[in-house]
Amino acid sequence: MKIKFKKLLCYSIIACSTLICFSNFSICQANTYDIITESAELKKNQNYIENIGYRLLNANRIDRRVNFVFSNKNIINATSNSINREITFYKGIANILKTEDEVAGVLAHEISHAMDSYNYNMISYLFTSLIAPRKYEYRADVRAVDYMVKAGYDPLGMIVALNRVLNENRIWTILCTHPRGSLRLMHIYEYIYNKYPYFLVHSPYKNNPVYQNFLLTSVKQRRKLQKKIMEKNEALKDEANKETL
Repeated sequence: MKIKFKKLLCYSIIACSTLICFSNFSICQANTYDIITESAELKKNQNYIENIGYRLLNANRIDRRVNFVFSNKNIINATSNSINREITFYKGIANILKTEDEVAGVLAHEISHAMDSYNYNMISYLFTSLIAPRKYEYRADVRAVDYMVKAGYDPLGMIVALNRVLNENRIWTILCTHPRGSLRLMHIYEYIYNKYPYFLVHSPYKNNPVYQNFLLTSVKQRRKLQKKIMEKNEALKDEANKETL
């Protein structure tokens, strides 16, 4: 009787041990990823980027999914993945930008890239973006201005943001995927000048030293712009006068 009891006890222990082992195995199999505890700072930055990003998407009634990820890598950049439509905003550029308008300008630009990847066949999009990448940069810039205004942001914040982060590379520019910084800034300014002139007069960024630096370094280009607009207005007047004769 004692021997049978010992055997029964032994079998019970083995059965319980086996059950525990298989239970642990099942839990491990169900969770194949490592759980990483995020720091409070990373969570705060992630929430900040998401709030601005989704505000832009919702205000513009964009019915395509885009994800936003804040990365702690010290890279002065933000990227849009055309395959999974994930926008990554890096710590390096976050440390440079000062206001929510500036961050919104960068995110709006990347959202525009994501929309381009939705609107075109993936293969043709990748091909044309390789052949004529500057076209997509200019288009993303002006579309970003529209996104910002619709979401209640000041578009001059985008000029300030890009004036902080864009370089002015004049060597091998023909091989660069992005236009030179001053060309992009002037292209954005011209778009705002024509479509949203209110901000050029009433924006608080008029007194921002970074924006004032842009005005200083773009004097010649802005004079050409004013001359072009004056000539266009004169041509329209001549056409109107001809029609009334």
